Amino acid sequence: MKYTRYDLNNKKRKNERKKMIFSIIGVFVLAIVIATVAAKPLFENSQNKDNNISADSMKKEESTGNANKSESNGEQGESKPTAGNDNSDTKVIPKGEGETFVMVQCGYYAKKENADSIKSKLNDKVIAVNVPEGDKFRVIAYIGSEENSNKLAEELTAAQISNTKSRFFIPKTDTCNAEIIEIINGYLKILDKLKEKDVKGVKTQEFKDWVNKLEEKKDEKNFNIFKELKDGINALPEEINKQNIEEGYQVVFKVINYFKI
Repeated sequence: MKYTRYDLNNKKRKNERKKMIFSIIGVFVLAIVIATVAAKPLFENSQNKDNNISADSMKKEESTGNANKSESNGEQGESKPTAGNDNSDTKVIPKGEGETFVMVQCGYYAKKENADSIKSKLNDKVIAVNVPEGDKFRVIAYIGSEENSNKLAEELTAAQISNTKSRFFIPKTDTCNAEIIEIINGYLKILDKLKEKDVKGVKTQEFKDWVNKLEEKKDEKNFNIFKELKDGINALPEEINKQNIEEGYQVVFKVINYFKI
């Protein structure tokens, strides 16, 4: 009787090898899947970090650029303003009750002789004065109302004389500020009177008496400024003339400069 012989052990070994191969493939595929899932947030974090670095760099560059621009637009030692240029037009003028004073300036110089030279050239147009500020000198042609400053600025520009305008706003927030406004207005009227061709001098006693009668509010914010202005008025001689205009503008500018806008 014939029979067929089967090698059961060999078949078993083949099945085991197949299982092992499939197991290895399965483990490999599973490892790839796990690695992909795990790597995704890391990649996103890295990308976000790169984006943040890029954004921070851009902000830093922008900040540096603005700083450089600001420095380049600042007043330099002997640089002259552009004719007819009014930098204050780009500024927001405060709203509310108060007083705006406008200054027409014809230069800002590191050397006094340069300021004196410009001042001399303006003599046939307007009585200009030199006002020292730190180690620089301003050539000021006028301080007063918006209307008069605009008119003078147009005349200077037409005569090809470089000029700029600056504004100063004193809010009437309390008694002290209101009195500062009134004193400045009174003093400017005296200085404007002195600029008139036929006026040789102005008596000051009446003005000083009025200033000394004003109420002193020592507890208010700007009392020290008020006191500084009052002391400047009391220091005036009994009669002032055209030679005192420069000193007068120095006193006024020092006070209104606290309120520049």
